[in-house]
Amino acid sequence: MPRDFAKQAGTKSIKQKPAFKRKNSSRTATRTLSGFLWGSCFGIFLSVLGFHFIGKTASEDLIDLVAQKGTSVPEIIYENDSFDFEKKLKSNRIEGDAGLYRTPKAETELPQTYRIQAASLSEKGKADQLRAELLLDGLEATTKRSNINGENWYRVVIGPFDRKVEADRAMTKLREKNLAAILLKETKTN
Repeated sequence: MPRDFAKQAGTKSIKQKPAFKRKNSSRTATRTLSGFLWGSCFGIFLSVLGFHFIGKTASEDLIDLVAQKGTSVPEIIYENDSFDFEKKLKSNRIEGDAGLYRTPKAETELPQTYRIQAASLSEKGKADQLRAELLLDGLEATTKRSNINGENWYRVVIGPFDRKVEADRAMTKLREKNLAAILLKETKTN
């Protein structure tokens, strides 16, 4: 059974002091309200006064500037307040120079093919293994042997591709396999 230890014999109960109560006087509320209203009125008065003088001085400065230049003040004339933009656009004709947007073609431009060197390996077995993996992925790969400084190197080459887009797709597949491939451009000879 729960026991109330505060009511046990020989103990004094501790009474809490009441919280500090602020007196609600109507004087302080009236003072803050009247101060706010007077401040607002004074601010509005200053704003109107400022706009009045700034507007006059700005227009006077513009008139002085126009007088110095020897020109007249432009007048704004509103002929028609209707929106007839579509009619005006259809009746007008705009001609452009199409020659500005053409790129000149080189007269000696020869067609190109693209090949990709997937890897260059010193062991023929590893080169053949990589070639087999690439063939299984749908990439036409060949192995070429080259002699560099007396050592045989086996290059795994993919292609040829007639369009660069196809070569870029193959490069993406090689990047997915973490291979640092090199794009090779070759000009076709007829």
